[in-house]
Amino acid sequence: MLPEKLALLDSEGAGRAAQDVAMTARVTGAVVIAGAEVRERDTYYNRALLAAPDGRVVWYDKQRLVPGWEARNTPGNAPVFVDIAGTRLGIAICKDMHVPEIGRQYAGGTTLMVVPAYDFGRDAWMGARMTALRAVENGYAVARSARNGFVSAYDRTGRILVERPVTDDMTVVTASLSPHGAATFYGRNGDVFGWGCVCLAVLLRVWLGWGGLLSLSSSNKSLSRNQAK
Repeated sequence: MLPEKLALLDSEGAGRAAQDVAMTARVTGAVVIAGAEVRERDTYYNRALLAAPDGRVVWYDKQRLVPGWEARNTPGNAPVFVDIAGTRLGIAICKDMHVPEIGRQYAGGTTLMVVPAYDFGRDAWMGARMTALRAVENGYAVARSARNGFVSAYDRTGRILVERPVTDDMTVVTASLSPHGAATFYGRNGDVFGWGCVCLAVLLRVWLGWGGLLSLSSSNKSLSRNQAK
C-alpha cells in the first residue's frame, strides 16, 4: 500500500496508471493500493486506486476533505468494499478515518481497512491514533501508509502491530493482519451510548436544580414562620 496523492493525473493518465498498477498486481500476485488526485475536465477528486491480482481495478473517492487544503476537490459520498481471497477490504483515505460516522460505514461489512494518507508531520501521531480508534470502535484491522506520517498497522483492538515514521528514503514495513473482524456495540448502535450519557447528564442537572429550588422554597417558608413567631 502506497500513500495518498502520489501524483496529479488527468483522466487519461489515471487510466494508464490503473493499467500499470493492475499489471503489477497480476505479476506479483499482490493487492496494490495507491492514492492519486485525478482531474476530470474542471473537477478534481482525491482518489485511492485498488488493483487486484485477478485484474480488477477499483477507485474510491475521499469523502471528508480537509477544509481549505482540499477546497478544489469534490468529495465522494459512499464507502467502497472489495472481496479478495475470502477477505472483504474497505477503502478510506486519511481524514475519512478521523470521522466516526465514516468509520462506522464499514462496521460489520469489512474485516480490514486500507487507508492511504497524507499527514502534515506535526499531526502524524494524532492522525495514526485516530485511525486506530476507528478499528477499536468498529472491530476491523487497519493498514495505513502516510506521507509525512507513519506507515502503520493496527489490529481490531487497536493494538499497534507496526508503526514506523516515513523518511526521505522509501520506508517499507510488513505486518500480518487477521482477516477476522468482530461485531462491536458502537458498530451496531453508533452514538446511542454517548447520547444516552448526555441525556442522563441533562436529567441529573434538571433534577439537582429542581431539588435546589425545593430546598430554597422550604428554607424561605421556615424563615417566614420564625419571623412570624
